[in-house]
Amino acid sequence: MKERQGILFLGTPPMAADCLKRLIKDGRPVTAVITQPDRPVGRHRIVTPSPVKQAAEEAGISVYTPESLKTEEVKALFEELSPKVAVIVAYGKIIPANLLTIPESFINLHFSLLPLYRGAAPVQRALYDGRTVTGVSIQYLSPKLDAGDIIAEAPFTINPKDTTETLWERSVAIGASLLTRVAASLLEGRLPATPQDESKATYAAKMCREDGFIDWTWSAKMIHDHIRACNPWPGAVTWRKGKEIKLWKSEWPVPDPGPLGIPGEITVAKKELFISARDGFIKITELQPAGGARQTAEAFVAGLRGEKVYLENKPEGI
Repeated sequence: MKERQGILFLGTPPMAADCLKRLIKDGRPVTAVITQPDRPVGRHRIVTPSPVKQAAEEAGISVYTPESLKTEEVKALFEELSPKVAVIVAYGKIIPANLLTIPESFINLHFSLLPLYRGAAPVQRALYDGRTVTGVSIQYLSPKLDAGDIIAEAPFTINPKDTTETLWERSVAIGASLLTRVAASLLEGRLPATPQDESKATYAAKMCREDGFIDWTWSAKMIHDHIRACNPWPGAVTWRKGKEIKLWKSEWPVPDPGPLGIPGEITVAKKELFISARDGFIKITELQPAGGARQTAEAFVAGLRGEKVYLENKPEGI
């Protein structure tokens, strides 16, 4: 194999593209990029290159888009590129074990404080579980998912009004900054790392539509965290007379607007919308009735015209 040099970057979605751009901006020698092949996107299924491919081409960096990494052709490509450091950020596929030792250092940026929240949805699950602190980790890649030794971490506070969207934005910005510093050091040689404590490992499964369903017998805090975690996807879902309503923004804790009702009961106070949970109220500030557009709580309240309203858990058959 020829002398190892430069950085090989593997990634696909916008968050990975942001990290690639930061490496380029900071002058790190990214010599090649591997990303997912062009895919149909949007309502009209227009074949579109990944955000990482677009960023690489704009910077004049060579891009490779194999359908699979488990081929002799890809192994030969790795050996030909001979990177000093390989960086993976949300590439979307498991890296085969036979590629891990070709670079001197093969690292992964993960959006949690490992070993917490290994897996596909670390940011959403941290919000879903009501965490107040999260972070990003850089680890040496290992055959087991997100289980490699940790090189560096950056913890930070989850703000009370954070949604998945806003928390992702901060996670990516902090992660990109940490990544560019670690990559610079690794170009000089391997860094020491700390093994993960397997007894503390948790798994962050990918979110699905059913994860958005609200149960009004939960605590008010649980429902508030649920709404934040499901914004922008899959959306926190409740029902009124069998019709779906999505709750997009909420506030908790809030002063009681009156006597606590049964779980799911709406209370209107000064044109503001409150809903009773098991142990208190949450305040809803933005929602979306079935078949409608997002609207403020004030607009929704105006449409009630004094009617008593109860929100429901998932109806049978759904």
